[in-house]
Amino acid sequence: MPTIIEAARALYDQHGVAEIKAARADTINLSRTTAAILQVIYDAKKTGTYNIVFVTGIPGAGKTLCRLDIAFAPEIEATFLTGTLPMVYVLKAALTEDRGKQQGHSQRAARHQSKAKIESVVGFLRDSTSRMEAPAEHVIIFDEAQRAWDAKKGAGKFQFTQSEAAIVLDIMRRHQDYAVIVALVGNGQEINTGEAGLAEWGKALLERSEWHVQAAPGVLDAPEAKQRLFTTNRPENFKINSALHLDTPIRNIRSVSAAPWIDAVLRGHKDAAQH
Repeated sequence: MPTIIEAARALYDQHGVAEIKAARADTINLSRTTAAILQVIYDAKKTGTYNIVFVTGIPGAGKTLCRLDIAFAPEIEATFLTGTLPMVYVLKAALTEDRGKQQGHSQRAARHQSKAKIESVVGFLRDSTSRMEAPAEHVIIFDEAQRAWDAKKGAGKFQFTQSEAAIVLDIMRRHQDYAVIVALVGNGQEINTGEAGLAEWGKALLERSEWHVQAAPGVLDAPEAKQRLFTTNRPENFKINSALHLDTPIRNIRSVSAAPWIDAVLRGHKDAAQH
């Protein structure tokens, strides 16, 4: 598999994810998940609706490729948001260099184009909360959604009055035609102080009935309540979509059984790990 920089460069140059994956049989699941997300985006645009999808995946199943493929799809306006600042800097620098060389753009123009595709979460929120207009992008890919902070941390660190989930939903709801949020969920990771977990997304969505919600099955059965999207109450416009779970490892073809074992350990499934 390519490195994240190689994948980003290839996708930014409008090569499809299928080309990057070198036609390996174990990437069928990745293609299915990408197709499911793109279908939600196309349907939202056609019907004028607001949609959020929650994507899960075992370690090594290709969430990085999936999110980059959506962000760089030429026919949609999407931005990949991450809280990992080194990733933002490295990818922007690599894409700026490539775009400047390939198309003869100035470094300034190339930097502007790369910023439109990859941005820090905090930068996006600060830009968007400083004005009332809808953001330029109709689609955002939100990395590590389970780590979105709660209202207390938002008030103390960023001077926001709501949880990160609520703010993101309200920002994207400013669009008059449609909007899509692709929320990527990391499995089995410890939630730190101030991080609200998926439960905060569920709470915010229950208060905003205009949003249509699709999610991988695993968001409902996490061992920790804080990591469950919904417990008892669910929105009327909610459905489970198994295509939104990446369950086939592609990181290392020689260790196909390793990723399911790691996932079972992280999720606390002792019996599954032993088998």
